[in-house]
Amino acid sequence: MLLEVRSLCVRYDEKSEPAVRDVSFSLDDGEILGLVGESGSGKSAAARAIMGLLPADAAVTGQVLFDGADLTAVSDKERRKYLGSEIGMVFQEPLSAMDPLMRVGRQVEETLRIHASMSAAERKARALEALAMAGLPEPGAVYRAYPHMLSGGMLQRAMIAAAIAAGPRLLILDEPTTALDVTVQAQILNLLKTLNETQHIAMLFISHDLGVVRKICPGVAVMQKGEIVETGETQVVFQSPQHPYTKLLLAAKEG
Repeated sequence: MLLEVRSLCVRYDEKSEPAVRDVSFSLDDGEILGLVGESGSGKSAAARAIMGLLPADAAVTGQVLFDGADLTAVSDKERRKYLGSEIGMVFQEPLSAMDPLMRVGRQVEETLRIHASMSAAERKARALEALAMAGLPEPGAVYRAYPHMLSGGMLQRAMIAAAIAAGPRLLILDEPTTALDVTVQAQILNLLKTLNETQHIAMLFISHDLGVVRKICPGVAVMQKGEIVETGETQVVFQSPQHPYTKLLLAAKEG
């Protein structure tokens, strides 16, 4: 098993309810799992707990096993060895996630600079390859551009390129299509499907959009108030939901 999350809990302070409560799921090589729920359901907090991107005062319990190694039990230095090289993350807002003062190519190279023993020429070649894999028609021009010079769809592709440059086995995608129009959204979903099929990258796809999840995720886990309330094959869960919350989500979409 590539990723196993066991009884994960996240609490931001002692007085409030846990943001994530006893969450467990698994993901194998090349598998795509959708993690769905409305805003505040805990899905992004769970993803950030896996990546170690929560605030320093957040309390995390449970286990996050990646290829057998418990990422909650290792040092920050040890965890960083996995982030970027083995696990990549794509955020919802690429413009805010990328450094506006740094050329796109340099940002795509960042994980290579940290994790790979490459010369400057080799890093550039790999960055250009990743930009091309992300479906950008002029990788050289994008490599030299600053983030503000690119459209939203191109920026999202560039961030995907940065996430896959070091050849990770798992991508965590936090609402990666929410800020895009319908046409660009469809293009990004097709790109992710292609990367999954050709590179065999496993994906944890976080979204509140059930239509998007239906298109790309064979399996789904539904979160409500920090807990997973229903899991299964996406088509089965969406056609015959068992939990009242899942039924409510589907009814809201149809309405």
